[in-house]
Amino acid sequence: SFESSMDDYGLNALNIIHQNGLSIDDFKAKNRGVANYFNKIRKKISDYCPSKTVIKVYNGEDDWYSKDSPEKEKIKNLSESHLQKYLSNAIDFYYNNISKYNSAKDSLKYIYNLGLVSGLLLKLAEYRTKNEVLFISDINKLLIKLTESSDSPFLYEKIGNKYRSFMIDEFQDTSDFQWTNIKPLVINSLSQDNKVIIVGDIKQSIYRWRNGNIRLLQSGIKEDLAGFSNLISEQQLSQNFRSLLNIILFNNTIIYNAFNVLKEAQPELQNDILFANSYNELIQEPAKKDEKEKGYVRLSFIPSAEEDDNGQKINWKTLSLESIPGIIEELKLTGFKPKDITILVRTNNEGSEVADYLTSHPKGYKVVSS
Repeated sequence: SFESSMDDYGLNALNIIHQNGLSIDDFKAKNRGVANYFNKIRKKISDYCPSKTVIKVYNGEDDWYSKDSPEKEKIKNLSESHLQKYLSNAIDFYYNNISKYNSAKDSLKYIYNLGLVSGLLLKLAEYRTKNEVLFISDINKLLIKLTESSDSPFLYEKIGNKYRSFMIDEFQDTSDFQWTNIKPLVINSLSQDNKVIIVGDIKQSIYRWRNGNIRLLQSGIKEDLAGFSNLISEQQLSQNFRSLLNIILFNNTIIYNAFNVLKEAQPELQNDILFANSYNELIQEPAKKDEKEKGYVRLSFIPSAEEDDNGQKINWKTLSLESIPGIIEELKLTGFKPKDITILVRTNNEGSEVADYLTSHPKGYKVVSS
């Protein structure tokens, strides 16, 4: 297994180190250095991602020893004969297998739920057969079965004669099944010199609505419609008509920096063309540059816990709730009315907690909840 293999790499390296009368403290940077990586990949710790320091040694850009180390020669010889090989094997194995490992680890969390869902799907199949009904989710598979025996089935001939041009919006949410079903109509339309407009945002593919395939929007369309390459033009919609200036600038800054931080934290993404191309058009321009209102962004970092005057710990959720009335009052002072203020939360339970807190507050806030 992945964990056992990484554990073996770590154990073998540590054994060599100890057999030569050395400890982690003899190596450069001690617990923060490359030698301690062998400790981290043992099962009892399972911290597999190599740090920047480790990667430098892996690439031969840094040494295992400090220049003034009394064990310099011994460490140098040991790294050349054994340790560099163990490190390279461990990191190569990590990069080749970490995606599968993480997928398997996450899948195991939901394995029992998957069994339950499988049982429900069987019951649904029985219900459909018994009641002679068809679910919307069945239509894609049904269309593929109806059309797989012919390049231009009767179904598409009827639709293609009635509708000549198509606009497909939110294409990042399009699955392989859906594209297979839509593609004959698109090809037919282009063959007759009609217009087809496909609109989508690759960055939104992270949500994977309806099993959307990010590769379709990025390259799949061009590959499937290669015969119409002279008709295809691509346009980036860089103007934002919805948001005010400060919000757009904030989003540009956050996304740009998050993109670069992620690349540094995950070195395997450096050469990932799919990842790079998905975020190559990050910067948006405000369409309403001369608007009097510039918009407002406030970012607060709430500590995980804090002690009150009596030494009692207050968790982050309570601290967050207690901060809301102050923000509301600040906004009211700047001219906003209560009806202008919306509070967004991640879950229904959190929404209920916020509503309950505000309605029971001494100021008696009125809350309209969805």
